[in-house]
Amino acid sequence: MSRQWLPAVFLLGAVVAGTAACGGSQNTSANTGATTPPAAPPAVQASDVKTAMQGASAVHVKGSITDSGTKIAVDVQLNKDGSASGTIAAGGPNIPIVLANKVIYLQFTPDVMKANGIDAASAAGQKLANKWVPSTSKLMAGSNLATSVQPFLDYNQFIGALAQNMPAGALKAGKSDTIDGTPVVLYTFSDGTPADVAVSSPHYLMRMLPGGADHGSGQLDFTNWNQPVAVHAPPAGEIYTG
Repeated sequence: MSRQWLPAVFLLGAVVAGTAACGGSQNTSANTGATTPPAAPPAVQASDVKTAMQGASAVHVKGSITDSGTKIAVDVQLNKDGSASGTIAAGGPNIPIVLANKVIYLQFTPDVMKANGIDAASAAGQKLANKWVPSTSKLMAGSNLATSVQPFLDYNQFIGALAQNMPAGALKAGKSDTIDGTPVVLYTFSDGTPADVAVSSPHYLMRMLPGGADHGSGQLDFTNWNQPVAVHAPPAGEIYTG
């Protein structure tokens, strides 16, 4: 896939790896459903995909991309109301993240602590273990985690950028398949990027695939379009206050 399509994801790889030190698995198969896609794929324009994406209220993004030797994995629910939750990993363990009421919470699991050289047996480690650290805390002071990660967790910013960078023009239809119960067709955009798009209107982007060796490898699945999932801040007792 083109680097220009997902600038926030590639930026996130460097930011998360560096920021965590200061302080989802790839879906490779399509589900086989009972519904059979039509024999003749419909003619779809890039503008049709953009309109569908921008008009939805939520989406779940899952998958991984390897670029410049760094594997970036995401498994996040993005809601148009500004909330999000899930995990993000950049060359290391999955980092649980919650965005609620404009505050980002990062959970310091044992794996996250170990990857960042924090001794779980130390006094500080015992207080921090499995706690959610808010972006407004003193522990995050001077960190660029919140400002760097928020564009990716924000539905309007991430999906908006993805739609804006999508090349214009008619899509070339390929083979049919089914993803998460949704009939899709593997279309090719004008820049050569292959992507699975929902057959029926609205034509949601369902899966992005590699666009060549020079563009990295991996895939991202976009499912549960227009299905918001309520996201709340972690319980007070699980939030780090040290």
